[in-house]
Amino acid sequence: MSKIAVLFLLSIAAGYGQLLPGRELIEGLFPPQLKTYLELTDAQVTAMTKANSDLNAFRAGKVQRQFQVQMELAQETAKQTVDPMALGLRHAELEVIQREIAAEQKKTATAVQSLLTAPQKAKLATLQQALQLYSLACTAVDQNVLDAPMAFAGNIIPANRIDPTFASFLLGRVALPTCGGTGSGAFRFGDFTSTVTP
Repeated sequence: MSKIAVLFLLSIAAGYGQLLPGRELIEGLFPPQLKTYLELTDAQVTAMTKANSDLNAFRAGKVQRQFQVQMELAQETAKQTVDPMALGLRHAELEVIQREIAAEQKKTATAVQSLLTAPQKAKLATLQQALQLYSLACTAVDQNVLDAPMAFAGNIIPANRIDPTFASFLLGRVALPTCGGTGSGAFRFGDFTSTVTP
């Protein structure tokens, strides 16, 4: 990877965590449909946005370190004589970073979900079921049981427009739903493991 590309990605990662929660952030980024559906108060939206902003700042620092470690790995592997200890330490650090990000994500999801009332958690459970049905519908499309244009016509939000940040902090860490695709963005029935209880 070229140094310019790495510097560009580092600057994006650093800027990603610089968002400070404020009224304009709450009104500008928090999905109004979600606020309406769950009947969230302004205080809940503020607390959720703050928790998510803190998570984004945490991630930005970790992503920046990941890029640095990957650069170090590239430098180590480019050497004439490979140092197994140096490579192993850097691979171990990358694994630790991934685990720290996952733990922080889980902690944030738990904190945000704890802000919800019992009726709001019941509605959230309904959203969880909808995601599972969406996955099943995608499987039906893949098997030509459903016709994709008819199955997803109307007011359904396309998967590429779903905000993964808000989906993940409410429903736990989930893959961004896509239909008919392969690779890391695709998911299967049962991929969702949220701990939301009504």
